[in-house]
Amino acid sequence: MKPIGSIVAMFVLVLAGALPAQRNELARRLAKLEQAWSLAPEGGEGRLRALPKVEEAVRAFFSFRLVQAARALDEARLLLGSETIEPARLWAAGRRVLLERRILDRRADEELVLRIDAFHVGGSEPEELSVTAELGPIGTAGTAGALRGRIDAEGGRLLLDHGDGDRDLVVRILSGSRELDRIVHAVAVISGFEARLDELEAEAEREDRPADWRQATLRSGLALLRGLRAGETPENEPRSFSLLESLEKIAALEDGAPLPAGEHLLALPRGKGADRLRISIPEGAGDESPLLLLVHGAGGSENMFFEAYGTGRYVAEALRRGAIVVAPRAPLFGRLDLEGLLARLQGVRPFAASKVFAVGHSMGAGLVVDQAMRKPGLFRTAVAIAGGRPVKDAVMLAKTPLLLGTADRDFGRGGVIALARQVRAIEGAEVELIERETSEHLLVVQDLIPSVFAFLASRGLPQL
Repeated sequence: MKPIGSIVAMFVLVLAGALPAQRNELARRLAKLEQAWSLAPEGGEGRLRALPKVEEAVRAFFSFRLVQAARALDEARLLLGSETIEPARLWAAGRRVLLERRILDRRADEELVLRIDAFHVGGSEPEELSVTAELGPIGTAGTAGALRGRIDAEGGRLLLDHGDGDRDLVVRILSGSRELDRIVHAVAVISGFEARLDELEAEAEREDRPADWRQATLRSGLALLRGLRAGETPENEPRSFSLLESLEKIAALEDGAPLPAGEHLLALPRGKGADRLRISIPEGAGDESPLLLLVHGAGGSENMFFEAYGTGRYVAEALRRGAIVVAPRAPLFGRLDLEGLLARLQGVRPFAASKVFAVGHSMGAGLVVDQAMRKPGLFRTAVAIAGGRPVKDAVMLAKTPLLLGTADRDFGRGGVIALARQVRAIEGAEVELIERETSEHLLVVQDLIPSVFAFLASRGLPQL
């Protein structure tokens, strides 16, 4: 039997980023599943067929079997649209694309080099197999003629014919003229990339620059960009051109100037370390703007609410309502000090401290509940989805309006219901419990989006 220390170390190794390539594949497959789930009729046969596979994926993830989790997510997606899984589609779903580098310098006439192999094995290779690759604006299916070169089922080398900016690389796997699957990765074209990074590096290391959040953020962002340039596989799909522009804006800020509108990756110093967070600020945001705090589940990161959990809809809906959106990275072990993080964030991007709305999923739900109990008044309201259990000091927790969400197939359902029952027993408590049918621990986050924003609007978040 392994000692507890070894088990803990293995858990950290697998889930906390030691295998970013596998995490990347899981994240992309989850986003594809969520998109398909949103198109399937609620309570329909497709969702009923897919749910056991989603539950299998969750179990595999928490038992460190990430490849098996990825296959189960793909099978769930395919079952949403068909009673049986076509072998050729399962084979195509198992492919992955590996990029030699994700940032290319157009001035250097660099090629986009990609390799295709199997991430998980299943199904059978289709007849008349062919592969195409296109590079186009974000969110499109690609642009014909955007790349020049040759690609086949094992990859290829392609010449760029694009200006600077963030792009989507769209790889299609075909059987004849029929598309079996598509793989999308973020690629950036940046002229003079190394020179721009060198300028930022010099700015980050200036001796007259204070050792504050700007320096920590510049160093963290530069490390990420250099890794992407070197071919490292990130856990998500970062938009490198936008990140570089964000860092350049931060480097140019005057002392005391607030963080400008847009999306940024920040590192806020805390003791000997730093809290990493992703923030999006709408145009026109001011010191009295509301703030939506989003806290992910175990094994996730600050990217989950931005790119999964409804493929970014929580962020999009909040921005449409004029709210600043913040998603911190929560540690697997230990307590994330949300009160301290928000206090430090005030010095970076001021917001209305009385208008902080918190939403957490799974482990993040527990963190939100814990902070609401320890510090009544920290949140205008708190939403806990698929996470939570009875607490010691429910009287303190009852001082914050709560929305608790779960699903009929959520493995944490019992704890959520018990917490709702406990707080409801306290006079004056405001607790709403929503139980979704035909859903489970992961997809319920997406399913509850309309209910969550209706609840937040009833507690002061601006309505559309």
